[in-house]
Amino acid sequence: MKSRPFKRSTRCKIRCSFLLLLFLNITLSIEYATCQLQAQETPKADLNGLQDATYFENQVRPVLARYCGDCHRDDAENDQRFLNARNTADIQQARSLWASVASQLRNRTMPPADEKQPSESQRIDIASWIEDHLQSTACSGEEFAGWVVARRMNRREYENTIRDLFGVQLGFSRTLPADGGGGEGFDNNGETLFLPPLLLERYLEAAQTIVDACIIVPPVSFYFGPSDLLPKKQDLVRQGEKQEFAQEDFRLVPEDQEVSIIVAAPLDGDYRLAVGAYPDQEKTKVPIKIDGIVADTLVFRNYANDNSSNQEYTTLRLKRGLHSISALAPKDRSLRVVRMKLTQEPEEETPEKVAIHRRLIGRAPGEVPVEARKEARKVLKTFLTRAFRRPVDSTYNLTKWVSEKLIEQAAARGLPSVV
Repeated sequence: MKSRPFKRSTRCKIRCSFLLLLFLNITLSIEYATCQLQAQETPKADLNGLQDATYFENQVRPVLARYCGDCHRDDAENDQRFLNARNTADIQQARSLWASVASQLRNRTMPPADEKQPSESQRIDIASWIEDHLQSTACSGEEFAGWVVARRMNRREYENTIRDLFGVQLGFSRTLPADGGGGEGFDNNGETLFLPPLLLERYLEAAQTIVDACIIVPPVSFYFGPSDLLPKKQDLVRQGEKQEFAQEDFRLVPEDQEVSIIVAAPLDGDYRLAVGAYPDQEKTKVPIKIDGIVADTLVFRNYANDNSSNQEYTTLRLKRGLHSISALAPKDRSLRVVRMKLTQEPEEETPEKVAIHRRLIGRAPGEVPVEARKEARKVLKTFLTRAFRRPVDSTYNLTKWVSEKLIEQAAARGLPSVV
């Protein structure tokens, strides 16, 4: 017997009933979720607040005052006066300081080793209470945007800053190490812009490169008389002690020994060395050493035998920095040295560099200021106005930017004064 098919009306009733049940189920689920959310958002009674306050005032603070009060009380000289907190509400005003207190207790770095110490149980109990209290009250205070991270410029920003301040582009966006982007992929995230020692060295090299590209330093000259030559222990013969021979003071260098000078070359380049000596024999050969390595040999000739010193020259290629330059006496006779003079050879500068120098310093290259300190303040005031992007008036304290000691050291070493 064949089954009779459902009527159309019966099928519609079943379908509507199913949809109704589904709608009721969804509605109940939404009501339940709303109740749960409201229950979570409803503030609960602070059952531990009174206990925390009592515990802090009766247990935590007295112990800290006993062992830390000499250095961290209200009138202490340092700025770590965490005992200013009289109750738990005061802790919220110095959360980072109290986090440091807990860390110092756990690490046993405070109190100092030569002071009275709390017991181990006191350390653990107090540190644990501070940490728990800070964690439980982290969201109960005012709105907090997070810690402000001190960040450096990335290499692209550094390149743009140098271009704006000095007017030169030296490619630091390519030559400096790549900046880490962290998980977000941004290269200006302060939390990933670290300053490791290697990068700090690169910044120092970059600073020197910037100065070399913008500032034209006049050629320097270093003069060393007999009393300035090294080592000091060699014989110094004064004029008049051997009048029949010498017309000038000289340094007597024994056979196969050397006399030296120490110079600070301000730039890479060529330097002309002049050595004055008394030759006692025709064609006296004197090797010249740079940092212990023979670079050239001077030949002194006794032309007229008129008891006057002879001077010979050579050109040396020096790198920036300190160098030892020595004159070596022959193996079979002593050497009588009168003077040694080192002069930097001038180099022709491009018009672009001359214009940059004039814009930064305010004078043409080679012009010597009358008052170096006053001129340094004037130049720095103009530069700082551009760097800070705001005017620097006459009342601004420029002392921290002008190093009086560096100016005096440069003058004492015979270095040229640019500003």
